[in-house]
Amino acid sequence: MPSITAPTLIVWGKQDRILPVAHAHIAAKALPNARLHIFDPCGHHPHLERPKEFNALVLEFLANE
Repeated sequence: MPSITAPTLIVWGKQDRILPVAHAHIAAKALPNARLHIFDPCGHHPHLERPKEFNALVLEFLANE
């Protein structure tokens, strides 16, 4: 993953019971240009559980990259 230099948005739910949030922190450390956002409270589907906030986050990320 360190060879991926493109700006990367990592979005995770703090209460994800399928992939624990610790995985998000590992990915963020491995990607040199990563931005990590953790939704709380939120499970495995931030785009479904928090759609307004998710969409705003993605649009802001895309506008600045």
